[in-house]
Amino acid sequence: MTTVRPVELAPDAGAAQRSRAERAKLRRELGRLDAICLLIAAIVVLDTLGAVARGGAQALTWLAVVAVLFFVPAGLVIAELGAAFPNQGGPYVWTRLAFGRHAGSLVALIYFVETPVWVGGWAAITFVAVVDRLIVPLEGAWRVPVALAFVWATVALAVAPLRAGKRVPLAGAAAQVGLLGFFTLTVVLYAARHGVHAPSAGDLAPSWAVFALVAPVLVYNFLGFELPSAAGEELRDPARDVPASIVRAGALTCALYAIPVLAIVLVVPADRLTGLTGFIDALATVFVVYGPWEGLVGALAALALLWILVANGLTWVMASSRTQAAASLDGIGPAGLG
Repeated sequence: MTTVRPVELAPDAGAAQRSRAERAKLRRELGRLDAICLLIAAIVVLDTLGAVARGGAQALTWLAVVAVLFFVPAGLVIAELGAAFPNQGGPYVWTRLAFGRHAGSLVALIYFVETPVWVGGWAAITFVAVVDRLIVPLEGAWRVPVALAFVWATVALAVAPLRAGKRVPLAGAAAQVGLLGFFTLTVVLYAARHGVHAPSAGDLAPSWAVFALVAPVLVYNFLGFELPSAAGEELRDPARDVPASIVRAGALTCALYAIPVLAIVLVVPADRLTGLTGFIDALATVFVVYGPWEGLVGALAALALLWILVANGLTWVMASSRTQAAASLDGIGPAGLG
């Protein structure tokens, strides 16, 4: 194991004592595989695949461009920061060291606040849409308790001990790989029977209109490399595991985005794609190849997708909570949040 000690931020004496006492309770429960699964579960968000696929074949061109110009450089920077400064609450600590406590507090606050907005908003709406489209129709007021069940299940798992809670992202990452692999295989079967909307080479030529449509979503999709470092003092060997997990998860992430986007473009007409339900529409379209088993296959895929959404939400709640806790232990937030 490579020994790299967390940097001492040297706050006032009272905050320093409280910080040491709380950090002493941390246990190094996260290995390299756990870090990889955290990254996959957080970065690969299936609910935005439809929004990307709306750009048609061009979306693949811009995916490659954004990966090279944003995803790779960001991964390299965060790999270096996570290995050199393996403190709990990584994003807060890095900003604090570079620009001071006020800048660090702003990062921690925004990182903490945006997570419940996303979990209780887009992710909850997508959860309801999956249940409604692939399992059982939801009418009116029934949508609210289903959305609340998703939110509170995510919160409950986030406050569970890390030894148990880390298994959710692991299972979520496995479900993502399995579901996207199964979806891709089903697209091949669908294409063999019904044909596909094959794009021409000219359809890959980039345009500014499609760039404006999909590039912001792609940048959003590629966020999250810093998540394992939010639990920097719970990683067994951050100096080695952070860079290694970023490289492996980064390569897998690009494939997990590119393959299903291509599959959606091939089987779903552009005028039927929506930003919210594009992936769900694609699942419903290709599952007709299973004939009388279509309903069962769709229900199983829906359950996997629901679990993936819970894992997505959980990883972000875990990371943002730890980042805000680190900031609070540094004396710039309510002590109780530390």
